[in-house]
Amino acid sequence: MKSSKGFTLIELIIVIIVLGILATRAIPKFINIQNDAKTSVLNGVKGAMLNAIDISYSKLAIDGLENKKQVYSTALSGSDNLRLESWCSNCQFQYGYPMQSYMNNWNSMLGNVSTLHSEYINNDDVVMFYRNAKYKETTTIITLASNIALPKDLKILKESTAGNCYIEYKYSGIKGERPTVELFECK
Repeated sequence: MKSSKGFTLIELIIVIIVLGILATRAIPKFINIQNDAKTSVLNGVKGAMLNAIDISYSKLAIDGLENKKQVYSTALSGSDNLRLESWCSNCQFQYGYPMQSYMNNWNSMLGNVSTLHSEYINNDDVVMFYRNAKYKETTTIITLASNIALPKDLKILKESTAGNCYIEYKYSGIKGERPTVELFECK
């Protein structure tokens, strides 16, 4: 009688079942690591935003511009604002803080932040857009490109950030009131 070498059908089924059990325990841990990594990236961006807010207010206060309703940092707007142009090109401020829906502020102060109107967005890019007043108030949203579906017409609906992680920048434009920067963690 010949002796056969190999595994029986029952042994193969048991191995497959054990691998399936191990996979069901490992996959959720891997997914949580991805969410933690995305949240960490956005937490770093939030810290950079808070620093940029403090620096912009300090620089405007040094120049005596923190109490002006609107300040534009363009070379065309006058000699008082030429110094602003050197550290924040083409930015707009209200009472010393970055204006709510003006994306050039964050592009200039943070660098490497894409807008949804850019043609060259990678999935790992940090992107920004803003919700307009039809959602009660305008807010600037900053998130990872991989967290949102880019619509063909570039209209961003309120639901585009539902369940995703993002940073929300709100500023009422009221004198003496500080803007808020809130991080919504990945789930």
